[in-house]
Amino acid sequence: MRWTLDGRIAISNGRDSGSGRLHWQQDAEFYVIDLRAPISGESWRLSGDGAHAVLEGLRA
Repeated sequence: MRWTLDGRIAISNGRDSGSGRLHWQQDAEFYVIDLRAPISGESWRLSGDGAHAVLEGLRA
């Protein structure tokens, strides 16, 4: 089954918070989830399948 979700997200840990855009594409066990912060322009991508996942865009 293949589907796509587009929307906005808000995240808070009780002290810090933020919002952004979400794009999730799923095709059976394969997925790509893109997150983008509107002010900083930073973006992150989580992709993978039922056995592996890769997270891109984090800074050390």
